[in-house]
Amino acid sequence: MHALPFARKEEKEEVVSILPNTPLQLHATRSWDFIGFTESHVKASKGGDVIIGVLDSDILAAFDDAIADRVDVISASIGLSSILHYWEDPVAIGSVHAMSKGILTSVSAGDDGPDRGAVTNCSPWLVTVAAANSDRKFVSQLALGNGKIFTGNVINNFDLIGRSFPLIWGGDAINFSANSISLKARNCLPGDLDSNKVKGKLLVYESRSNSAGVIMACGVGTIMPGRSLDDLAFPLPLPAALISGADIDKVLDYMRSDKIPVATILVTEVWKNPMAPYSATFSSRGSNPVTPDILKPDASAPGVNILAALSPLASPSVYLKDTRRSKFYLDSGTSMACPRVSGVAVYVKAAHPHWSPTAIKSAIMTTATVMNPEQEVDREFAYGSGLINPVKAVDPGLVFEASKTDYINFLCKEGYNSTTLKAITGDRSVCKGIKSSRARDLNYPSFALAIADGQKIIGSFTRKVTNVGSPISTYNVSVDVPEILQVDGPKITQDPIISGSITWKDGVHEVRTPLVTSAPKKLHSFHHSPQICENFHYRVARGGAPNTRLAVYKACWLYGCSPADILATFDDAIADGFNMTQFPLDCWVTRNFGQSRAVISNGAPCLLTVGASTMDRKFVSKLVLGNGQIFTGVSINSFDLNGTLFPLIWGGDAANYSANAFSLTSKGCIIMPVPTFDEPAFPFSFPATLLTPEDIDKVLGYIRSSHQGPNQLAPDILKPDLVAPDADILAAWSPIASPSIEPTDTRRTKFFINSGTSMSCSHITGVAANFKAINQKWYPAAIKSALI
Repeated sequence: MHALPFARKEEKEEVVSILPNTPLQLHATRSWDFIGFTESHVKASKGGDVIIGVLDSDILAAFDDAIADRVDVISASIGLSSILHYWEDPVAIGSVHAMSKGILTSVSAGDDGPDRGAVTNCSPWLVTVAAANSDRKFVSQLALGNGKIFTGNVINNFDLIGRSFPLIWGGDAINFSANSISLKARNCLPGDLDSNKVKGKLLVYESRSNSAGVIMACGVGTIMPGRSLDDLAFPLPLPAALISGADIDKVLDYMRSDKIPVATILVTEVWKNPMAPYSATFSSRGSNPVTPDILKPDASAPGVNILAALSPLASPSVYLKDTRRSKFYLDSGTSMACPRVSGVAVYVKAAHPHWSPTAIKSAIMTTATVMNPEQEVDREFAYGSGLINPVKAVDPGLVFEASKTDYINFLCKEGYNSTTLKAITGDRSVCKGIKSSRARDLNYPSFALAIADGQKIIGSFTRKVTNVGSPISTYNVSVDVPEILQVDGPKITQDPIISGSITWKDGVHEVRTPLVTSAPKKLHSFHHSPQICENFHYRVARGGAPNTRLAVYKACWLYGCSPADILATFDDAIADGFNMTQFPLDCWVTRNFGQSRAVISNGAPCLLTVGASTMDRKFVSKLVLGNGQIFTGVSINSFDLNGTLFPLIWGGDAANYSANAFSLTSKGCIIMPVPTFDEPAFPFSFPATLLTPEDIDKVLGYIRSSHQGPNQLAPDILKPDLVAPDADILAAWSPIASPSIEPTDTRRTKFFINSGTSMSCSHITGVAANFKAINQKWYPAAIKSALI
């Protein structure tokens, strides 16, 4: 808003200066226009005597300062990275103190969407703000030499004047001198690209980055996959096109088919977004993880591609070393949405100076514009009451008010005692005679009913409204709910959210409160699966090397393998007079990460370092579809289904809503993709097979690693020294261990099919033991030489 004089502060010593009452032109106007708050409303506002406090770090101290400065509204675009009780949450504590002094606090909901139950700043005395898209998006177009054009969201202010440049795929620009490989170079990270191949070309790569690798390799611009989930547009340090993954594939097809593939990237244009408003994908969703009977977030405001002021010292793009400078930056996040609600609160406060924080909050929520639930599966858990409407918020008709005493009673019903209550209020409030119960009686401008999964939908609420409109008013109520929401409703099972609304109308005002119900969720290592001998075992070996003594020492624990334990193990083995030691571990760098180069461990020349190879067998499990198609996968499947056919379901269609899961997190069950570079077979606790990604796609259509050198520590010493079988090795198994990769598998077995360089190392140790038995005077170097 405008920079206005703060008469109440100008005498304070800590105030450096007071800005004069000089009207400034609003540059970030589009998001305000989108919510109906035009320049005429700004000019008519009496907000000159309203003070906003913007919080930075040192949360509680900042709240104290804002309260002491007698601000009217606090805007805090901050939140915790984990869920805490209110008495542990500095934002909740500071804001309840502000509320008791008549100060409203507006906060951001968090940027952890679309995960469910990830919303932060959950206390009911806060206004928790979600982010929504506005009716514009920033589009840059990629034009190929064959005339095809692809669009994506990005801020590209570099004008190539229509000039075309050669295209190159990152995987074809490998920097061999940096030990890069195609699998890494395809992502165009710093150091992986050969500047001789990249210079003067547009890079096509398969993951998002800040383009630092392309800049280092002197590329002209970047073409990379964008986020398909939302319309975020970020500025990059060079010409860029962010297109869909499917369009990336089409570009690669063009490059393969054309001898000299070229393209150009056009300057970003602003396009109309007719689908707005809808929730930003990144905006954190409910339900409320602290108090499920309080709906959070409360309301939404524009938070995508917001024009904001930028420090003259900051980078104007996502590349921190960008040397350009700008006064403004397009940013996205609930941190962008929060100040808009703070501004609306100021507008309402200016019109009604004596209104309480809860009255202002109620006005903002009950007058919000209803958002389309068909565009958002999480409904009110994504957008709260809806998109803020500043003009209507000034005249809401009815408001839901709550006092500090109401909030204390709420906390007491939540189970707080005198100690935890004092940690929040800072006074001598006590919970005398108040029994623990649900939070449904707090006079809140929304209704939320949390039901345990499988239970009936039944609950009662108590609300009281205050008329702030015409003294003579008659309101009629209309209830808009689905049939499942009845006075005595059916059981709720695996529904992410069921919602409706209750609206009071007097012919002038519409006071709408959302009503929702849901079943929320209650409140270095070994190179193979870590099965470790718990005790020292000493035996005389039998068979091929009868004069060789073997022992197993415990050098690693649940927390990993410490250097002290490893050295102690060597000391014990030496003191016990053993002929050789075998260590299926390394200095904190796991070895089964193929296929990257120069990540090999155990590179000392005195060691015999073992790589892994496959053998002449593999374990195959077949998948037979109902249409007769048969796919071959790898797994240890000892379950016989006797040819019985079972229904198929994609994991994304079976999201566990009561665990706050959603489609993107619930993919993959018993038919899974396997890495294409090897064929490890693992046992599962149920019938399972691992198919190639291509076959997985075919199945979905039907229903709809050893490290490589060179040695990075001593490049002149070749590592690994040799290989031995490591895949699908039959190994002895602990009688107390799970016989599959599922720890809760209760079956037991004496043997296990395992894979990893830990398996191949044991083979070499056995061969070395055999050599030592035959040639007892040989030194380790001689045995190693013979093996190599």
